[in-house]
Amino acid sequence: MKISILLTSWGLFFGLSICQNVKANDKNESLCLAINSNIEAIRITPDGSKAFITDSGIGRVIVVSTRSDTILADIPVSGKTMAIGFSPDSKKAYITSSNGSSHVNVFDVSSHALIQSFSFPNDVDDLEQLIVSKDGRRLYAPMPNATPASILVMDTATGGVSSIPVIGLKNGIAISPSDSLGYTISEKIAVIDTALNVIRARLPLPGQASDFTSDIAVSVDGSILALGKIGHPAEIFLMNLKDGNKINSIYLGSEKSTKKNPNGLLFPGGLTFSPDGKKLFVSHNFTQPGRVSVIDIKKRSIVASIILGNFPSGIAITRDGKKAYVLVHEEGGANIAVIDTRTNGMLAKISVQIPAGSQLEQKKGICKSK
Repeated sequence: MKISILLTSWGLFFGLSICQNVKANDKNESLCLAINSNIEAIRITPDGSKAFITDSGIGRVIVVSTRSDTILADIPVSGKTMAIGFSPDSKKAYITSSNGSSHVNVFDVSSHALIQSFSFPNDVDDLEQLIVSKDGRRLYAPMPNATPASILVMDTATGGVSSIPVIGLKNGIAISPSDSLGYTISEKIAVIDTALNVIRARLPLPGQASDFTSDIAVSVDGSILALGKIGHPAEIFLMNLKDGNKINSIYLGSEKSTKKNPNGLLFPGGLTFSPDGKKLFVSHNFTQPGRVSVIDIKKRSIVASIILGNFPSGIAITRDGKKAYVLVHEEGGANIAVIDTRTNGMLAKISVQIPAGSQLEQKKGICKSK
């Protein structure tokens, strides 16, 4: 399986996107933003006690207590750290990384110690998204840049792998609560039979695949599939999987054209359902200021807009549904915004510091002196 590697981490995505269409004297500002935008993904353990955050810019895993909203550990990892998944009993964390070859690193959630690391050949794509099956026996990772594009399936006990070819695969995946079906965006919405590891069906997309973000989410009862469409205006599509795949569209609005966003596009990412399935949280990139929209599923409408920093991205919600943690990429440094989901107000802001003496800190000095 020959893979063409394409670097698409959040940090590089923001840096490259922003650097387009800027004048020469604006490049320092773009560089600074790219340097500070490196927190990649956030997930909360199934028991709700901890949040794990990957930092692809440095190669580390940050662990946060959801009780005290403080950082418990800052774990160095060789290479870029990207996707996160957990065993159902919250005892193991699976973290993907890449340093010339791809790895799945297994950490003890309690002690934060590395237990095991599965290494894959150089021709395996960077694993930037990850879902662990509900029974904990398999993990699924899209490889959109593979030849052919495919979903890697790994046995969590042995590290053995197989793959599911998916033409036109994008870098996102979701698993139904029953553990029997997987969903991913390709030329259409591919529905995967997780027992047989084959594509069971292909559902029509409400538009061109290129218009949609990679993010895809399934409601807690498995009845609704959420998709985000990039645009001017942007939209959220809610597909009713139990009612003939009827689709509802929710408009998110448009942005004014700016130097950093000349097309005025909204980029809806970080799609996350609340544990009770009543709300969908959506982060908006390239908005000024950045924000998170809260959608009422029953009303099919936006009920709140939470203003955050420049680039809010990944969202994770605690098991009791009371707190939402949002990764925010700032020019002065990244942080994790803690939101009260009942009031939609800010509870805390956890600063993600760059370790002293690191190469990234030296680059950051350029920004401070400009």
